[in-house]
Amino acid sequence: MLERITCAGGNYEHIQPDTNKIEIAGQLGQNPEIVALTSGRIIVTGSLASHRNYVKDGQTAKKTNWVPFTYRGDKPEEFANALRKGDQVLLLGTLDYREWIDESTQSKRSTLEVAAFEYKLIREGKHH
Repeated sequence: MLERITCAGGNYEHIQPDTNKIEIAGQLGQNPEIVALTSGRIIVTGSLASHRNYVKDGQTAKKTNWVPFTYRGDKPEEFANALRKGDQVLLLGTLDYREWIDESTQSKRSTLEVAAFEYKLIREGKHH
């Protein structure tokens, strides 16, 4: 059943209430890095700066959130080669929670990241 939810930010359509889906836009914090997994699969890693403006004490302020991502879609090399630090992109995917052991400290580490399967270049940065 399709449900329409209207919020201050706009209209949203949801197929299921427990859907793990994210759409986030921002600027790349560094050039994307190609990573070869032990399985032979290629992914791309990076971080995205997503900004939010708000009013504090009558003044407009800006908050930046740094969001780690992995690109797991088709043609990862094309993704990595087409985008550069400072480019504004839209990532579509899911949220993914990962845990691992830091080999240097033997400490348990974790992260919540965007697992992107699609992207769209919104605007090129100054480094192209």
